[in-house]
Amino acid sequence: MTRHLRSFARARRAGGLALVLAGAVTGCADMMPAQTTRAVASGDVTISGPNGYCIDRSSARDGADGAFLFFSPCTQSLAASETTPDVPPVLLTALVSTPLPEGSRATPADLDRYLRSNAGRAVLAQDGDPKSATILITQTRGDVLYLRVRDTSNSQSGPLATDAWRAVFPVNGRIVALSAKALAEQPVASSSALSVLRQFVDSTTAANTEPEATSA
Repeated sequence: MTRHLRSFARARRAGGLALVLAGAVTGCADMMPAQTTRAVASGDVTISGPNGYCIDRSSARDGADGAFLFFSPCTQSLAASETTPDVPPVLLTALVSTPLPEGSRATPADLDRYLRSNAGRAVLAQDGDPKSATILITQTRGDVLYLRVRDTSNSQSGPLATDAWRAVFPVNGRIVALSAKALAEQPVASSSALSVLRQFVDSTTAANTEPEATSA
C-alpha cells in the first residue's frame, strides 16, 4: 500500500500548488463549458464533484503516477466579497493512486493504520514532512475513512487554512483521496466542509457504481 499511496504525493506535485491557488482565486469563471465529472486513471475511476463545484482543467493531471483534479465553486470567484449560501467557499481536490495489486484490499482500518505511520503522515503533508501532519479526528462510514488533518506546511503557502477534511477509500482497484479545504482568509465551519466532502464522496461513489440490471 505504501508505494500506491506515495503516488498521491507525486500526482499532487504534478498538479502544482501554484496552479491550484490560481484556481482558487479565479474559481470556474474561465471554464467554459463547465465540467463537473471526469474519468481518470485509464478510465478506471470517475471523479464527480458535488453540486456547484467545477473542475479546474488547467491544473488537472492524469498519468502513470496517478491522477489529480481540483474543484472550486462554479458560480463565482472565491475571492469575491459575497458567497453563495448553498455553495461553501471550499477547495476540493481528488487524488487517485496507481493500481493496487490484484486481489488486495484497502479497508478503513488498513488505511487508518498506514496514515498514522510516518510514511502515511508524509503523504498527508503538503511538504512531505510527517512532522507537518497531525490527524485530529477519524470517522468511518462504510468503506470510507474520513480524517480531519492539520497540515502546518500549508502555512508556508499562505492562502490555505491549516485544517482540512479528507476522505480515503478504494474504487475499482485504486485508492481515491478526496479533500475539502478552506482559504485562510475565508474560514468555513468544520461541519460545512465535512458536509461538502461527504457529498463529494457520494457523488464519486455513485459515478463508479454500475446500475443494477432491471428484469424484463
